Amino acid sequence: MIMFVPCFAAAAVPVASWDFAVEDGGFAASGDTRQWEWGVPAAGPGGTDSLWATNLDGPYLHDAVDY
Repeated sequence: MIMFVPCFAAAAVPVASWDFAVEDGGFAASGDTRQWEWGVPAAGPGGTDSLWATNLDGPYLHDAVDY
């Protein structure tokens, strides 16, 4: 006997969503050096939207424990 059970893929529903171009999402930098920053990067791939990144205007520190 062969049974056929139809399966329907449900649309993925996001649990949470943040628009970092508008606000920092309520996040805060922490850790050893706190090199995570929210803002407009001074260099990098195009666009001028705000984002979270390590050290927006210079190189990041290696082997740092930041979150």
